[in-house]
Amino acid sequence: MDCINQIKLYVCIVLLIFSVNLHAHSTWRYKLPGPVAGAPLVLKDQIIATGGSLVVGLNKEGKLLWQWNLGSTTAASAATDGEYLFINADNGLHTLSLDGKPLWYFKSEDSKNLIDGRPMGWGEIFVPDAWSFYRSSPIVAGGRVYFGNQQGTFALDAKTGKQLWHLSTGVTHTTPAIYKGVLVVGSWNNTLYGIDIISGSINWTFKGKQPYGQIIYEGFNQSPVISDGTVYTGNRDTYFYAIDAETGKQKWSYKHPTSWIGSPAIEEDGELYFGMSDGLTLIRLNAKSGNQSMNFNANFFIFAKPQMTDAQVFVATMAGQVFAVDKKSNKGQLIFTTPDCLKKCESLIKPRGGMKYINDTSADGMARNVEYMVDVADSLLSMTYSDNTLYLGSAKGHIYALNPHIEITH
Repeated sequence: MDCINQIKLYVCIVLLIFSVNLHAHSTWRYKLPGPVAGAPLVLKDQIIATGGSLVVGLNKEGKLLWQWNLGSTTAASAATDGEYLFINADNGLHTLSLDGKPLWYFKSEDSKNLIDGRPMGWGEIFVPDAWSFYRSSPIVAGGRVYFGNQQGTFALDAKTGKQLWHLSTGVTHTTPAIYKGVLVVGSWNNTLYGIDIISGSINWTFKGKQPYGQIIYEGFNQSPVISDGTVYTGNRDTYFYAIDAETGKQKWSYKHPTSWIGSPAIEEDGELYFGMSDGLTLIRLNAKSGNQSMNFNANFFIFAKPQMTDAQVFVATMAGQVFAVDKKSNKGQLIFTTPDCLKKCESLIKPRGGMKYINDTSADGMARNVEYMVDVADSLLSMTYSDNTLYLGSAKGHIYALNPHIEITH
């Protein structure tokens, strides 16, 4: 072999090594029959994941331990009280043992949120929200399980499934949060509710700043997080709010010029991190003041709740990409791309970030845009970080298990 050919071979080997290193942190992948919108629940000896009509238990190597068919689709995370599993599906709330055996079932129907077509010039019609990927995940506290759906908010006895109360809160697809006896849920009717967890009576309500009915795709679509007596949550009205959990009074608000708040927030050490939709960025705000200290450009919509370590924040995009962002420098690097996006994302992402939309502004056209995005990118909808592993849930039903700490060499 002459010198030139040896050099060519060496260059090819180097490029191959670089490509493998860039994506070697994907340790395993598992396929479910529908979108993994609910973040995987990581227990001591298994991972509980939902997608399509299935809930599965996987071992830490991604091998199937058990599965159960819910009889309807689910777009929510499983919850546990350490003894039972609770899964909210479009046909009601299911309760299983930790090894996947059915215990009790509470029937209550759910579906996608419907949006008013008039603000978009679609006429007097209501159409399914193509951008609505998530349902309410249950939470368990004090022997009760709480969840929301298109009929409002429910409290059930966790042992028996007996309904304790039901409150009409509009279409409620956010996961509840609890503080000192107050259950907080956000509704598509642009209202945040503070509810007495025992009686189910309303303690307070808070309305989003944009008047209901004047914009399309409106409402509280982000699950609230509560820290030090303050509720933090985003809205499609472009505002992120800090609300007193006991009184419902606003403490401060942050407004983005144009974008929905894309993801739920995660709070640590007095700092809030959340993703934007058309804003394309990961935002950090001070929890006390609302002052902004990070604006990392991820180049695409962010719907999955960020995850973090002591030093980094992980952000996943609807273009199928994951970035690791350093908390101190605010600089980040791409650490993972879905196989579909590696092949086809050049046709989806604009050079300066954002989506290359199909030029059709009708209701059907908007749905086709979402389908196109999912098909091209295998959009990342959910994320859980546990035991030095990042578990990603995708719109095509994949669970990707990553080691995000493998060093990427350039």
